[in-house]
Amino acid sequence: MMDDAEDIEQIYLCANHSYFETTNSLSPEYPLRDIIDGITNLLESGLIEAKYTNDESAAPLSEVNPILIHHYWFGPTENGVAAWRAYQPQNSARS
Repeated sequence: MMDDAEDIEQIYLCANHSYFETTNSLSPEYPLRDIIDGITNLLESGLIEAKYTNDESAAPLSEVNPILIHHYWFGPTENGVAAWRAYQPQNSARS
């Protein structure tokens, strides 16, 4: 999410990418329900925001509806960027 906005599908695939590559399991390491719960928590905490929507009439940016979370593309807020940078190791922090 730090380079551009991401949707739920991209976040899910990224979170599970190395797990699927290194195991023969069909069950993800991070289930979709956990990804959705995490996105909802980050939204409520003001660390991310909906940057785009696939359908403004059904899923408006003005009021994000968690039931329609699959329509939104998310990116960090200024607080989210600051929190992300605060947890980066000193030698790999992005400027």
